[in-house]
Amino acid sequence: MAIGHSIKRETPRNLVDKIKKNKYKNSDIFILNMSNFCMKISYLISVGEFPGQIIIIPTKDKNNFNHAFMQHTILDRKATIEEIDSAIKKVTASKKLFKKNILSEREKSVFSYIIDGKSISFISLRLNISPKTTYAHKNSVIRKLGGRTFFDIWPIEKGCIKLILDDSTIADVH
Repeated sequence: MAIGHSIKRETPRNLVDKIKKNKYKNSDIFILNMSNFCMKISYLISVGEFPGQIIIIPTKDKNNFNHAFMQHTILDRKATIEEIDSAIKKVTASKKLFKKNILSEREKSVFSYIIDGKSISFISLRLNISPKTTYAHKNSVIRKLGGRTFFDIWPIEKGCIKLILDDSTIADVH
């Protein structure tokens, strides 16, 4: 294996908890088997809040990853130990780090309400911003997460995303 690296196994829940507590660094490498990680981790990757570099090994031949996932290494589901080792070496040699916190606090607030099924007019009133500004934030979130429509960026149940958003992002931001 890559010299100087240790391998630790984490459950998806422990991994998410440790990420929220800033227990990992940008230099850390994560190897994720798609059958062993959850929507919470997917969300953290999508919004750029997952630290370090990620090597993804999907359980199926075809997976549709949004733009945020493309900044990480995706291997074939039948990847050998040598291929994984090579990917680790490549990732450690690369100085390209994922941009953290790509969504502003206001965008996270708007996104949270959209996930909850709230209308643009409701969000505008709640956040004390104009409907045009609300649409602008919504479109900015979609663009930053690599989609053209809301369903392009995150076609998962709203409850999974709500669990990830910090209480502060769901609260009104004035």
